Amino acid sequence: MKQPLFARGELVSGHYEIRDLLGGGSMGQVFEAHDVDLNRRVAVKAAFPHLDRALIRQEAQGLAAVRHHGVVSVYALGEHRGVPYFVMERLLGESLETHMSALHDEGELFTVAEAIDILVPLAEVLAAVHASGIAHRDVKPANVMLVVGDRVVLTDFGIVAPERSMLRGMPVVGTYEYMAPETITGATAPGNAYLVDVYAFGVLAFELVAGRRPFEGETPRDTITLHVHEPAPSLTETRDDIPPLFENLVRELLEKDPLDRPQSMASVASRLRDPAMRSLTATRSSPPTGIRITLPPPPMRMAR
Repeated sequence: MKQPLFARGELVSGHYEIRDLLGGGSMGQVFEAHDVDLNRRVAVKAAFPHLDRALIRQEAQGLAAVRHHGVVSVYALGEHRGVPYFVMERLLGESLETHMSALHDEGELFTVAEAIDILVPLAEVLAAVHASGIAHRDVKPANVMLVVGDRVVLTDFGIVAPERSMLRGMPVVGTYEYMAPETITGATAPGNAYLVDVYAFGVLAFELVAGRRPFEGETPRDTITLHVHEPAPSLTETRDDIPPLFENLVRELLEKDPLDRPQSMASVASRLRDPAMRSLTATRSSPPTGIRITLPPPPMRMAR
């Protein structure tokens, strides 16, 4: 790991005393800190100085745009010794990726009921994100936190984008193992960016119960090709206790054509909450609720 951007005991901007380095990645580092003014524990996410400062501002603004208990609260945005940072709620828990890995190391899988208990709140927070007019674009187990108090939190809003900005030809961003076909081919239609999150949610749902992702090639290029061209395998081929309604929903989430997927995460959450979704014999469920999210076009500028 790179040298810490802030030293232990350092007082960032006169308010946040650095206690420990929690982790880091290619974009920056996250520290535990003490807010000396409000006497509370917080997390400070700092970006490496050589990166575009707009990136960390974009992430902080993306988080702040969503008011939901499944999204971390942002408290402040600033710069200290030339290092841009933002201050957010300190989460106590572990990532879904870490939890899945530990489970797999023991040779175990989530039950369908356990998977649904994670998927329902995740679907609800994604519905709130989309209702705020943004697409997350990097839904994956590493970006889902299982927090003390049975709270499921979506993290890492570093590549969120307003729906209106999602035009054909935008750069491909995200994690290829969870990437929607239209992201790979550059065919995301304006106003439909949230459907890439629906697809990634389907990959995650498949992985939770199957113990593997639906598309796994020998190389990243092979995996990307499978996402674009190959239908998702049947969950019942991976284990024999998959309820038909659950398998049908995951298959719909993984449709190649974004308009063939469920058109809102609110409807997905509603279907997952139905007790019939956990039944091995039920063949019908309550009608899904929720509407497809459509955003108005940006206002026209008057010629001067």
